[in-house]
Amino acid sequence: MKLIVAIPEGWEDACSQVAWALMRPDKTIASEGEGPLSALPTVKRATVVVPASRVLLTAATLPSRGVRRVRGTRGGRANRRGDRRAGA
Repeated sequence: MKLIVAIPEGWEDACSQVAWALMRPDKTIASEGEGPLSALPTVKRATVVVPASRVLLTAATLPSRGVRRVRGTRGGRANRRGDRRAGA
């Protein structure tokens, strides 16, 4: 089953009330209710819906190289110049 949680506009903290619905695989509602996050049913999959006013979208330029090359090492080994990482 999948849990869908709706965070309200004035939500303040984990003790605040949220609306939730537990969905069956055929998309029908198994149960629903309201309560704090600690009272939600336990599931493997959940979807959280938040108001647009609580969402921040930003643009970022990501490196076009692999993470190992950005760090300058290859799996903890010396980089191309033969330098060792500090502390190695």
